[in-house]
Amino acid sequence: MLHRPFFFSLVLAIVVNCSPVMILAQDIPNLVAAQSPSLIAQRFADGDPSTELDPVLNGLKRALLEEEDGYLVRTLQNFFGEIGTLAATKSGAQGTLAVDRLLQWLTPEGQSFSADAHLAERLTPVIYRLGQDGSAQLRAQLTSQLVAQLNPNFEWLESLLLEWNQIKRGSAEFELAPADLDVLKPNDNSDIRLSVYSLPSYLVTPSEAVNLLDGVVEWDKNRRVVAFSDGANLEALRSCCLGSRVEVIDTYGRDYSPWPRDAFTFARRNSGESVVLLRPNEQTGRTIDSELGRALVQSVGDETMTAVGNLRWVRSPIPFHNGQILFGAGETWISIHSLERRALQILDIESVPVGTFTSAVGVETYVRAIRSAAAELEVLFGRPVRFVHPLPTSGSESELQLAEWRLGGGAGYDLDSLVTILPQMGSLPSTLVGSVTVGNALLGTVSDEALAEWAMRLGLEASVQTIRDALLESHRQKSGLQAFLDSVAHHLASLGHKVRRTPLWVVPHEVSPIGEDFLLGINNAVLEALDGQNRAEGYSTSIPKLDQAGIEAFKWAGYHLQLLPLVVQSVLRNGGYRCSSNHLRESHLIAPGTLQQLTSGRDVRQHSAEDVDTWSWRWAAIE
Repeated sequence: MLHRPFFFSLVLAIVVNCSPVMILAQDIPNLVAAQSPSLIAQRFADGDPSTELDPVLNGLKRALLEEEDGYLVRTLQNFFGEIGTLAATKSGAQGTLAVDRLLQWLTPEGQSFSADAHLAERLTPVIYRLGQDGSAQLRAQLTSQLVAQLNPNFEWLESLLLEWNQIKRGSAEFELAPADLDVLKPNDNSDIRLSVYSLPSYLVTPSEAVNLLDGVVEWDKNRRVVAFSDGANLEALRSCCLGSRVEVIDTYGRDYSPWPRDAFTFARRNSGESVVLLRPNEQTGRTIDSELGRALVQSVGDETMTAVGNLRWVRSPIPFHNGQILFGAGETWISIHSLERRALQILDIESVPVGTFTSAVGVETYVRAIRSAAAELEVLFGRPVRFVHPLPTSGSESELQLAEWRLGGGAGYDLDSLVTILPQMGSLPSTLVGSVTVGNALLGTVSDEALAEWAMRLGLEASVQTIRDALLESHRQKSGLQAFLDSVAHHLASLGHKVRRTPLWVVPHEVSPIGEDFLLGINNAVLEALDGQNRAEGYSTSIPKLDQAGIEAFKWAGYHLQLLPLVVQSVLRNGGYRCSSNHLRESHLIAPGTLQQLTSGRDVRQHSAEDVDTWSWRWAAIE
């Protein structure tokens, strides 16, 4: 094997005036032995351009990627690994630049480390060597570099973190098969055992991160808290907030959004184990969030792991969106928009067929798909699913158009920012439903000084009068949203709920710092029943009168509302407090055999419109 010729040409005469090079496979060990890894590492650190053009080094690099002899490949991996180790241990910025240059040089132009399995296989042992002899701090720094430079997939990064002892465990050993999940009941409103936050430095400032966690810990000193963070936020949180019940997990630059609510749902098994149910449908621009639940399982400390019931994870067989789902006392409340993605899958179409909603047949077809999706959700969550509004069934063309307009007014908004269902012991729920009209009335009582302070806090640069006029015009244009909210309020009242309307502002894009509309209200809150006391927690709006309206509304329903410091960029992107957190509860209602009904016999994700009727038997329980 050593006598097999391995050769290639490197034409670099224009740059370094060198001749083409031929390397035989049998010469590789001697060529490697003749090199000085220390000198080469220093040349990378110094940014010496001749290093990357050295014909022998380039020949050895190509051999690393193309040689087939296992012994020679390992020889080359050890050689480049030693260079990497020496480069990584250079002090400060010099070491960072050395590693950057080395990795860029080793990765062929146009090839993707995350997509090319062969490239990853050849370079992985080299990369492992980078942090082999380094401190935990150096390994963390190198990992962040690798994430930024190579964009590796979750599995590869997990293997590196395990190799460098940066995580507690591999997530694969804690995965459940759907058929093994004998219980699936997500959050009721019992006391919170664990709260999870994501506080990325690209959207959250260090002071915001510290203030939020300080507020949570002060509010509930017995709760365990886990926060994912990076960069300056990581250091700030570790300096201020670490304790026996607070953990801060380094994301190593993985750009998780600040909305962990959307990535997964907590549940429990009959055995008492806690389950992280991963959302299967990735969100546009937030695909990396689909990893967050597994990152929690792999990283959380042993003490927390034991205290919360040995976290396991499983991917849901059907899509869901926690912002569009409200969990009441043994019930799941949704709107027609909560099921849009699944209904489109069932009908095998790309977008909502609004053009067909002027006919009874068109409405009936879509509603049947919605009901089928609701039946699946009922099985998944093991509790009755109810709609917060009436579903259209029949009527004249004008009546159907009116119904479509009312329901369409709620499209594009998370349900939990509009409606809060507050369970009551021994009676039907009390429900808070947002109202643009009530919000408009409250706006008239807010002073210019208060509006100016709020605008400064959120970064609105327009004048107070411009902001006030923009809000009034925005509210005038939101007649569809108001009609949707009125329909919800009337429907829930007809079911016996005690309903109170709460102020809601729709801040238009014309005055928003990021050029997008955003909601400002008090509905987006997390509920908890602790020691017989009903509690809620949510972001302060930074408008004293709006905050007070929220406190009074929750008090009316028998709940104490605790306001926490807001995260500006989250709010500007319609991320209220419930969006910004995810919570594991003390107990969950138990209903055996839920996922099996979805996963045995056939894959419910592959429904067609023709077999929707096979699920209709479940609808009697839902209505």
